[in-house]
Amino acid sequence: MSSEKLVHCEVACGVREYQHVVSVSVPVGTSAAQAVVLSGIAVYFPQCDWRAPPLAVYGELIDAHTPVQAGDRIEVLRPLLIDPMTRRRERAATPTREPTRI
Repeated sequence: MSSEKLVHCEVACGVREYQHVVSVSVPVGTSAAQAVVLSGIAVYFPQCDWRAPPLAVYGELIDAHTPVQAGDRIEVLRPLLIDPMTRRRERAATPTREPTRI
């Protein structure tokens, strides 16, 4: 049995159709990027570019070299399909149907 200390964390990734979360135990000092690789989550998302995806822990952007802390949920982020401000403008410009009055 190894005497190496381990840190337990989760790695999460999702696309429009589905998401997957993998629990993984990694050695203390492992970077977030290394934890993503060790989790094997890329197998579930062959359509994603895994060269250097942006990462977050509970929604806060982090550097890929950030060491993993116990209980972290490392989120693999994907590029936005449309700029949020552009989408808001489009929604605001679309006329809405008047509510039905009884």
